[in-house]
Amino acid sequence: MTNSQLTLSSRALVSLIGGLTGGYPNPDDPEPVGPWGPVIRQALDRVRLAALNPQPLPPRLAVARELGEALVSQVVSLQALAEALPGEARGSVQGYASGLISRFIDDCGNGRIVIKIPGHGPWPPNPDEPKPIGPEELALIGAGLASAAALHPDFEAAGARLMELGLSQM
Repeated sequence: MTNSQLTLSSRALVSLIGGLTGGYPNPDDPEPVGPWGPVIRQALDRVRLAALNPQPLPPRLAVARELGEALVSQVVSLQALAEALPGEARGSVQGYASGLISRFIDDCGNGRIVIKIPGHGPWPPNPDEPKPIGPEELALIGAGLASAAALHPDFEAAGARLMELGLSQM
């Protein structure tokens, strides 16, 4: 067996991870647009994920995916708030949203964000202790942020940083 390297562009990696995690768009979905589009899409996605049985992703990957989506949701909400505010306040909220993304990336990379999967009962004890976000989760969250690049200008760079960090740790 020989060692060989595979080179993927960021776009190809986002496409690959999106395909593995159910990233294909629903052909019956008219792609909700307007100010409520992201809210509707998130609600539909959560219903779709809850209805699946058996679970398509290991629990840590599913939690990591939801974590990335929650960040996107918060930033989009802050962006909507900023658009409703006058000049100086608008800039302040937009700066906070960008800072939130930056802090999230730093905390993911430094092991400050941990994932603990709750147990299903009192016995046996859950062997899955809280663990920092691993390389697979970093790449998954990064792909999710990169695919949301149209919603905020910082998502593309943040996604690329997380994917690079995750891939370098594999």
